Amino acid sequence: MNKQMKNELKVSSALQGARRRSTAVMLCVLIMAVFSAFLGCKDNKDAQKTDEEKFLKDLESAPVAIVPKEDLPEWLQAMIEFDWEHYVVNPAHKSWLEIYRGEWNKRTVYHYCHAFSSNSAEIYYDDGTKTLFETTTVPDINWVLVYQIYDGVVTEPGTKSAYRKSIGDKYEFPDISKMNDWWGDPDIIKKRLDALQIPDAVLATISTEGLLATCLEFPYLINIFHSNDFQQGFNSLVLVFNGFREILKRPDLTTTLIEKYYWISEDVKGLGILCPIEQGRFSFRYFVFEFMLAQDIFLKNLSEEQERQLFLLSLEHKKIKNSYPDVFSDLNGVPTILLYAKKALNDNQASADMKNVLTEFLQSPVYVEQHVIDYLYDYVNVKFK
Repeated sequence: MNKQMKNELKVSSALQGARRRSTAVMLCVLIMAVFSAFLGCKDNKDAQKTDEEKFLKDLESAPVAIVPKEDLPEWLQAMIEFDWEHYVVNPAHKSWLEIYRGEWNKRTVYHYCHAFSSNSAEIYYDDGTKTLFETTTVPDINWVLVYQIYDGVVTEPGTKSAYRKSIGDKYEFPDISKMNDWWGDPDIIKKRLDALQIPDAVLATISTEGLLATCLEFPYLINIFHSNDFQQGFNSLVLVFNGFREILKRPDLTTTLIEKYYWISEDVKGLGILCPIEQGRFSFRYFVFEFMLAQDIFLKNLSEEQERQLFLLSLEHKKIKNSYPDVFSDLNGVPTILLYAKKALNDNQASADMKNVLTEFLQSPVYVEQHVIDYLYDYVNVKFK
């Protein structure tokens, strides 16, 4: 692990004690994160990605196919046992260990890393010989995550993650920050949005999974916060981006969203080692994704079993968000409350007074009092458990 990554890890650890529960603070973090990441505002980094950053990005998108430790080479098993004793079970810090397998130069190679690795871009041949990528020579390797330990818990063999796998047809947006000839143009926003639309030929063939990943990386996703309420903000995204308009028409939208909701918890596991900017970006996309789950066009197509699965997953995700108070604020609970309010309003068991409150919230989903939130969580716990 290089010096910069170590520093970011220290910063992340230092921030874990702080509680960012204020919506205003959350919005500031999100706005800084999204604009710095999406609109080209680099925080003291070069505009071009380094080879090591590309290497790490490839690992982030790797599919998961966990195997038993016994299926790994003996020298890898020995490394796991050594690091387990010295690092992985150390209670003083968040710990993780991951092993990726790939093919390079017609040989099986492994990337072995843990939270305190000395270098993040080194690989081993299948006989244990170590090599290090030189700058500008990082090859494309189709990595697969084959072994993982997180906070002392070994991931079960056979685990697969549909969310983490590389989505080959995800659309790559053009870098609008480099179109300097547009500066000073009064129509710059319109021209930027026009440039970001997915070409019709791509839109006709892109998978729903790839389209979802594309929508969650839309550079103007921050627009969801630029309206009187979040529903109006989401509607504006649908209005300005053809990706959102297309995905809401997909017949397999229901299964795609539920599948991603199931696997997104796998990505939450790595939040502790991300820098604050990356954590803000993740929580922001998480917010938009859960807001999609509360849309009528999605909910009306749920089967009874799918609806049950959705609400049970939402309760599990509430626990996840509570486990990371430095990453998720009360703002991240709004989409879930919106989902629950819609369900409760269709249930005759809800009191007339509560229905009035929920109706008012649905008309402008921004804020609701704590006793209403408590009521809705109790309602869903009883309804679906």
